[in-house]
Amino acid sequence: MSIDVFLTSIYGALGQGLLHALVAIGIFLNLRVMRKPDLTVEGSFAFGGAIAMTMLAGGSHFAVVLMIAPLGGAAAGMVTGLIHTKLKIDGIISGLLVTMALFSINLFVMGSSNISAPLDTFVNTPIRLWLVGLGMQPFNALLTSYIIVGVIVVALVITALYFLFRTEFGLSIRATGSNEYMARSNGINTDSRKIFVLVLSNAIIALSGALVVQQQSGASVHSGAGILVIGLAALVIGEVITPKKANMLIKLLFVVAGAFIYFSIISVVIISGLMSTDATRLLAAALTLIALCIPKIKQLWKDRRAYGRT
Repeated sequence: MSIDVFLTSIYGALGQGLLHALVAIGIFLNLRVMRKPDLTVEGSFAFGGAIAMTMLAGGSHFAVVLMIAPLGGAAAGMVTGLIHTKLKIDGIISGLLVTMALFSINLFVMGSSNISAPLDTFVNTPIRLWLVGLGMQPFNALLTSYIIVGVIVVALVITALYFLFRTEFGLSIRATGSNEYMARSNGINTDSRKIFVLVLSNAIIALSGALVVQQQSGASVHSGAGILVIGLAALVIGEVITPKKANMLIKLLFVVAGAFIYFSIISVVIISGLMSTDATRLLAAALTLIALCIPKIKQLWKDRRAYGRT
């Protein structure tokens, strides 16, 4: 593998990592802030992609698409939240039910199992054409345009979340995740906080789906398959390298770094020929497992050292 191929793969992984980092951020909100897993992820990701590609194929402007697609994810999150809080159905089962329903809804929205749109309608097109006009090679301009789009969107999302969690409402969300019973005893409507986080996280994930299908030049009803594992891997890898005493902003930035590291590893392994593209999901599962084991190994090592000193 030449150095040029290696650098190109890392460059491409940066763009992929930035767009998929939104999924990891959505999972972070549910799994770390609210401390409750949500399995609506795959459904809302595919739903956002289906809405985006259908609208682009119909001639809608990408700016409108990027406002409407997250609303689809928000609606999915709200349904999950209502089933969980009002019907008292387990949160995991609620997410699974909504994801199952979204499979059929995506087919209805797209009209078929796959759909594509003209490349010049995509969000990165103005940036790509501008870079080509500056003399950049078309392929490099394409990769760079998705990096720029990813940086802008991720920066906006992280900034909004950072200021949200500094407000009284944001603090009540964190209190609900830390100790629901204590939060309720202090007059916090915990059900509304749960629903809000599900709405917010799935809106962010749907936005990721809308961007990723444009990067992949098409949407499918199976677009969300495996996205939960990818997001979880990025989250865990980011947490492994996150400093212990980190605030919300630093944690979110390291989640984004985790997504870049994940896709860099995948790209390098595939391009080096060590594994075929058919084994991507296997490699993703292995990376996730390794990342999950690292904190446990660190703790075991500390315990042994402490035991050896006594």
